[in-house]
Amino acid sequence: MTAENMRNYLTPPGEIIDVNGRKVHVQRCGKGSPSVVFESGLFDTSFAFANVQPLLSTLTSTISYDRAGVGYSAPSSNLKRDRTAMASELYELLETLGLHEPVVLVGWSAGGIYIREFAHQHPEMVAGMVFIDSAHENNIYHYPKEIASIIHKGWDELIELITRMSKLTHEEILKELAELNYWQDWHPDTHKYLEDTARPEVLKYFLKLNSYFDEDTNLGNDALRSLGDIPLVVISRLKGNNPNLNEKQVKLASEIFNINHSELAGLSTISRQIKADCGHDIANEKPEIVIEAIRDIVRQVRTESDLFSIS
Repeated sequence: MTAENMRNYLTPPGEIIDVNGRKVHVQRCGKGSPSVVFESGLFDTSFAFANVQPLLSTLTSTISYDRAGVGYSAPSSNLKRDRTAMASELYELLETLGLHEPVVLVGWSAGGIYIREFAHQHPEMVAGMVFIDSAHENNIYHYPKEIASIIHKGWDELIELITRMSKLTHEEILKELAELNYWQDWHPDTHKYLEDTARPEVLKYFLKLNSYFDEDTNLGNDALRSLGDIPLVVISRLKGNNPNLNEKQVKLASEIFNINHSELAGLSTISRQIKADCGHDIANEKPEIVIEAIRDIVRQVRTESDLFSIS
């Protein structure tokens, strides 16, 4: 049984489409323009937006998908999994779907880096953007060494956990995840699909993704290139998620985090920042904030489109 088949015990919602010979899991809902395209976090799938996409689909067309090798999408022939590859594969997907007009891109966590790269590769395809607690291309360099090492330690512990779980059976992995209660904020209708895709070969693939993500978050300030006048909303968490930091370090880390996100907001001349009173998973902890931010961008794009057509 191939890795691809092992991830298909259940029939996933949405559809499986062919993109240049590769199977991609896509969830398309709603009608209207501009289309909103969701880009999930590093290890996450289209299900990460289960509390957001359905409601936005009453306003306009929406698209979420599983990146190559994750969820119900087949692996890519391109073994490199950096931001450039992710952006190129997103473009191939939009081409396959027949989307040739500018879209609104929504990127959570690592997805923020990926959609920024897409905007640099294909600026003509981007009508607006929303960063949901986005990763930063020069993140760790902004922190003092003592805090950076602690942050790294927390992430290393997660990678150690994934490494250990990747050596377990599917049933053993499910028991571990049940104890971690990883999906407590996710939409209840999605848990069975997430469980279906939590398989050893996927966790091994996560380790590969992590090595490239580490590169993408250590690119230096030159990687933070201007987005021009693309309408942008930056949504940032207020609550930290690293229990290894003491009170003083939490305060300093929070200040640096805010500087990082202010830098992201400064990439566009038309931007605003929203601070959400929650943790990293804002789309599930505070979905109403994300929904309203995307609605604002969609309305702004539509207004600009109407003015352009009148002129």
